[in-house]
Amino acid sequence: MPFAEINGAGHHWIDQGAGEVVLLLHGAAQTNASLALHIAGLSETHRVIAPDLRSMGKSEHVASMSPSAWIDDAVALLEHLGVEQAHIYGVSLGARIGLRLAIDYPQKVKSLILERPIIAMRADTNAQLNTNINSGAKLTPQEEAAREAQHGADWRTVLANYSAIRNQPELQAHLDLRELSKSVTIPTLILRGDEREVVHPIEHCLELYQNIPGSWLWIRANTKGALAAAAPEEFFPTLRAHMARAA
Repeated sequence: MPFAEINGAGHHWIDQGAGEVVLLLHGAAQTNASLALHIAGLSETHRVIAPDLRSMGKSEHVASMSPSAWIDDAVALLEHLGVEQAHIYGVSLGARIGLRLAIDYPQKVKSLILERPIIAMRADTNAQLNTNINSGAKLTPQEEAAREAQHGADWRTVLANYSAIRNQPELQAHLDLRELSKSVTIPTLILRGDEREVVHPIEHCLELYQNIPGSWLWIRANTKGALAAAAPEEFFPTLRAHMARAA
């Protein structure tokens, strides 16, 4: 797994496959390991770059950062690797980062893929995320071991730092994309299962579909969780068709 100091912090990432570049952005308090299925499937036809976001996984663990740091890091990583333009896939937090990247740096983005996106933070979503992230004291030994495998021996500090970072009003304001998303003209695919849950309101997919002209919307029936695991035989062809449309 490559490593470099980018924007003043250490960053780890996976770089696998060949062809057009797909940048994968993982979700809250996760790592690129959560996208293992995506990396394996997409690297058959594309070059896949999957970073651990700043303060998570094997990237540098920091206690604070600027509201735009995750977006700036993604752009700087592409530049560090000599990639002029990439397809951007993001899930959950990664979808917010990817969407903001497309708004601020449209010249860097060939197409946009947003899975279970959050367009802006609702009070009930915020409360549930804080509960999920701050539940370290209630984990089983097996769950603790999984967190340590993700983030290292200081995983509790990682979660505490992430909680403090995500609760900065300035960061949430920077990732409030309700109005800014209306400016996006990049080919965009919005997707998720039809499970109703608080953290990823299904209504946000519909709102983005209305906001982004020409976007594709795929809500798969009777489906929970990640589509790559639930329906790989549909997921990967759909992503490839979308990226081919952009090309």
